[in-house]
Amino acid sequence: MAWEKVTIHFNETMLLGHSRGTMFTIPCAAKFEVGDVITANGNEFKVTSVIDVAGRGEVFEIETEEVKSDKPKARRNAVESGESDMDSKSDDGRNS
Repeated sequence: MAWEKVTIHFNETMLLGHSRGTMFTIPCAAKFEVGDVITANGNEFKVTSVIDVAGRGEVFEIETEEVKSDKPKARRNAVESGESDMDSKSDDGRNS
């Protein structure tokens, strides 16, 4: 799986970074801790580990797990009852 560029939202801050599955690399512009929640590509992720790559305070490598929403998904509109576009035929083949 290749790295892709993503916009990450954290505490009302937008950061540009990269993701590969549930792993993110983010510039050290924000302080992340285990348990924080970030949003990327419309999905929420809970931070499970934070590593300062090379120990220089430039890039964080963040492992996450996706937060599953318990909200039900919206359904399509149910077919409304009423007249249909097709003429109904009685048993003798005539329009009713």
